[in-house]
Amino acid sequence: MTTIALGSRLAGMVPQRSMVSSALGMVGGKASAMFLGFAFWLAAANLASPGSVGLAAAATSTIMLVVLVASSGVAAAVVIGLAERTRTEANRFLDTALTATTVLALLVSGLALLLALLFLDELDAVARSGWFAALFCAMGVLGSLGVVLDQVSMSDRRGSDVLVRNVANGVVTIVPLALVWAGWVTGSAPVLFAAWVGGSATAVILAIRHTRRIFPGSARRPLIHRASARSLVGHGLGNQLLTSAERMPGLVLPIIVTEVLSPAENAFWYATWMMAWGVAVVPLSIGTALFAEVCREPSRKAPAIRQAVRSSLMLVVPLAVAVGLVAPLLLSLLGDEYSDAGASPLRFLVLGALPLTFIYAYFAVARATSHLREAILTALLGGGVGVITATLFGSGAFGSGGLTPMAAAWVTIQFITGLWALWRLKVLSSSAPVLATATTVGVTA
Repeated sequence: MTTIALGSRLAGMVPQRSMVSSALGMVGGKASAMFLGFAFWLAAANLASPGSVGLAAAATSTIMLVVLVASSGVAAAVVIGLAERTRTEANRFLDTALTATTVLALLVSGLALLLALLFLDELDAVARSGWFAALFCAMGVLGSLGVVLDQVSMSDRRGSDVLVRNVANGVVTIVPLALVWAGWVTGSAPVLFAAWVGGSATAVILAIRHTRRIFPGSARRPLIHRASARSLVGHGLGNQLLTSAERMPGLVLPIIVTEVLSPAENAFWYATWMMAWGVAVVPLSIGTALFAEVCREPSRKAPAIRQAVRSSLMLVVPLAVAVGLVAPLLLSLLGDEYSDAGASPLRFLVLGALPLTFIYAYFAVARATSHLREAILTALLGGGVGVITATLFGSGAFGSGGLTPMAAAWVTIQFITGLWALWRLKVLSSSAPVLATATTVGVTA
């Protein structure tokens, strides 16, 4: 069967690329985004009050939830779907996917604003401001499109494209802070959030341009192709459930900190979480590449798993040690209060990247084969227990409470989940390769 990547290579347009090189491109992209994001919050922490920074960070976390709901199932469906289609079919499929993602993102963004207005005491400020609400919806659409387009690049082993647009995103996000520094605009939460919208818009524009390398001579346009839409639903439903169960707990925690503790405490937590996530993007990115690889070549599942796990650990271990050692110094760049509140939680959180190596690899293989049901149950149980445990310890139910007990509780559950994932990886690596199809996804979901 002719795939997009195979067709482009036969046409002489794309050189041979490996899973690891593509994964490293995505790792570099995510790492650069984290570094530039840290630079943004570093500058913001010195230009705006902790309350403004915390509210903008909480809004950003909420947008990540919106993106998760609006795009994760579509993104996974795109990887599987592009591997099954000729070039002409894939163009219709991708246009349908991007159109559906835009509509879903607008709907979910609106729902999030309504829920914030009705039930939240701090984030309702976003919904009450027309300017802030419009930025929120725009960010929901741009972030969701970016996730889907990243998967298009990864499906063709073009992780280097992800690197380019993540760097551009980060740079454009930082530049508007010069206006705050010059005193031309205030460092309010909507202004800080607007900078992220500009960066995301830049990344999406570049991503659309990058798709022309995979689809030469084609142009993206709004389209809902009926057969493609049915395929998106078939492929996407189970993957949507898995990604939501996998990612939502970590995104919920900043909202819990904001509501249970305070927006100022969330400023400290968000900076800490972001630095730890800079290590966690390694297993996440390599897991993404593994998913695409198993979809492309199911017969190479076992060696691909071994290569992915080995590569992830080789990067994660030294990174976690390094970040743990320099935690106080990194956070002190934001201010003494950030260092005092965040150094200990950061040391716990970077340890969580170790079990994520096995968790993300396990989820990747489950997505590409007919094992979604057990992966969804694993994510729901591990994430749910993690959030509940972290909330109880953070709120002081078992002691003084605070960010450090919350981080320690969260990471403990991650290690338990990681042991289960490691065992399942060993079992799945020796099983017969079965590519996930719309039918098997629907059944196992």
